[in-house]
Amino acid sequence: MRTTLLDLDRLGETLDEVREAEVPAAVLLTQARSRTRSLAGAKDALDRLGLPVLETVIPAREGIAASFGDRPDPEGLIAYRAAMEELRAALKTAKDSP
Repeated sequence: MRTTLLDLDRLGETLDEVREAEVPAAVLLTQARSRTRSLAGAKDALDRLGLPVLETVIPAREGIAASFGDRPDPEGLIAYRAAMEELRAALKTAKDSP
């Protein structure tokens, strides 16, 4: 989810669906600009809602936005790999717990 107020506002509908489905879920912040009020505010709002948020944050990258129709530079996808590894670890932990 992006760290804009619009995206935070739309999160409620998604949460309703997740809660109804009773499946584990976590929020991945994307297109984030580090050290900004919007990122800090999004993290704070999600924390107040008691939502699990991945530690990995996907930074805003012009190269990814400009790669429409092409493969983005793999160097720009490192954060996505970190997010995937974090999700895998969380799922394994959830699966292994009683």
